[in-house]
Amino acid sequence: MYVRGSSEGERQRRTAQAVHVVELTQARQESADLGEVLAREQGVGVRRSGGLGSETRFSLNGLTDDQIRFFFDGVPLELAGYAFGVANVPVNLVGRVDLFRGVVPMRFGADALGGAVNLVSADLTAGTHTSASYQTGSFGTYRGTATLQHLDARSGAFARASGFVDHAENNYRITALVPDTRPEARGRTVPDEVQRFHDRYTAGGASAEAGWVRRPWARRLAARLFVADLARELQTNPTGELPYGEPRFTKGTAGGGLVYEHSLARGVRLDVRTGYAHTRTTFLDVGRCIYNWYGQCARLRRTPGEISPGTPRDDTLEEHGAYARALLDAAVLPQQASCASREAPPPPPSSCSAPSPGTRRCPASAMPFAIASPTSSPSRHPTNGRCAYPGPTSSSAMRSSRARTRPWSPNKATT
Repeated sequence: MYVRGSSEGERQRRTAQAVHVVELTQARQESADLGEVLAREQGVGVRRSGGLGSETRFSLNGLTDDQIRFFFDGVPLELAGYAFGVANVPVNLVGRVDLFRGVVPMRFGADALGGAVNLVSADLTAGTHTSASYQTGSFGTYRGTATLQHLDARSGAFARASGFVDHAENNYRITALVPDTRPEARGRTVPDEVQRFHDRYTAGGASAEAGWVRRPWARRLAARLFVADLARELQTNPTGELPYGEPRFTKGTAGGGLVYEHSLARGVRLDVRTGYAHTRTTFLDVGRCIYNWYGQCARLRRTPGEISPGTPRDDTLEEHGAYARALLDAAVLPQQASCASREAPPPPPSSCSAPSPGTRRCPASAMPFAIASPTSSPSRHPTNGRCAYPGPTSSSAMRSSRARTRPWSPNKATT
């Protein structure tokens, strides 16, 4: 026996919401990150200022920045352990992506003019499953992920753990303006091909989740803990003219969340989600050297600070973020809609009037089907376009009824 059901992504496509579902089954077999996968979709743009870990600008239907909200399983992305941007999230840790254009569903508890992007974790499968991936590329880039999950089909208890690590040297070659060393140059600059030397990126994280699914008292009850950290070096100023050799910043986040979903009654659903994250960001710029594009310390400054000469910075910023949302959703069932329609009085029966082309009507006193013989089981044989009138159930009465039956004509009254 085969049982066929619809996945959550297919059910999302059939809703009235303006949602576009991006399945990542094929993308997990490629060497593409989430930013590259989303950039293939219509109306989605992902701009990077460099290699892996660089600044990314995401646009949806031409709208960017704060006009778009990002979520992971319905929780804001920065409170779910991915504070370094949606484009750098490993593809193997996401099951699918829901793109909401324009109107953001009420269940997210956020308003955004451009829409929302919801990353959905992979579905749970009964048994124990594990997966791992490793990717390597140019300019010292490698990415690794690993997942382990177990689901007990009888009790509904599950546990899942995942982790990732990313690293990139980003030492690709660019064309930059360097000082002309010829005596007659007199301080002029000339273009030259140089190699980036201070643009390393390293990120890693892990998460663990446990709970129950498909229980009489809960459709889903799960608790999740996560930790993530990244470190990035800064190579140039925003215009790309001045090279830096020492500034860097780090960002670490840790927290957890709780999810409870339950169907209180048919068509009534309760969805509760909470989350907390502690984020620590540090920025260090205390270098004294003035670096050239060849990675050499040309000379020393009197006061430290490369980005703002004379203003050294050693900043630490700590943030505590919390999130809570409760949604009670009620849907109108088809049975309720049909009962409401039956409350209206039926229209009066129409007399035998001229039918529209291709149709045939019978007067109110006629029956659209022939009367069955009392000695046989009831049957519903059409009368080939004739109107059959009710009468006694005896054989003579039936013969009399057949004799009175005649084809209907719009120009003659039926007797």
